[in-house]
Amino acid sequence: MTHIPTHLYQQIIKNVPILCVDVAIRHDRKLLLIKRLQPPLQGEWWVPGGRVFVGEKLEDAARRKLKDETNLVAQKLKQINAYETMFDKSSTEFGDGLHAPHTVNVLFLADVEDITTLRLDSSSGAYQLFDHVDEHWHPILKQMIKDCNLLITTRYFFLNKWLLSTFRVFQKMANKTLNVFK
Repeated sequence: MTHIPTHLYQQIIKNVPILCVDVAIRHDRKLLLIKRLQPPLQGEWWVPGGRVFVGEKLEDAARRKLKDETNLVAQKLKQINAYETMFDKSSTEFGDGLHAPHTVNVLFLADVEDITTLRLDSSSGAYQLFDHVDEHWHPILKQMIKDCNLLITTRYFFLNKWLLSTFRVFQKMANKTLNVFK
């Protein structure tokens, strides 16, 4: 793939939305997120992703971005939905002229069994596995997770933990009761 000269790319992103892919990574029923080091969303937890090249199929772009940004390979990859992000063009986070203020993002869900080979590229500073949604995450990320049916929201996470522990207490009580009647 050839890269577009910087001056031409700056003109394109001022006039045309950019097509991107995002990859939600599922491992052991948890979501793997990366902490972004670059705009947009610098310093935020997000999913790996980026621009689609001309002539590149969406699934191929998703596999490429997954490999490039995390060194992971998906055993299963499923297209979930499309989203739109629009950032304020006057935002200083786009001062370099290289990041699109308007993108169309196609989300894929990747099942990854082995994360021992995980290595982040220079666009990310950390990774973490999550088992619940943080209320402070970006609204689009929360919608992506919801659409993937991946995690439960924070308030339901704690309710679910309480229900599970209560169920276990009742289960132990029932077992003891049954043992009495044996």
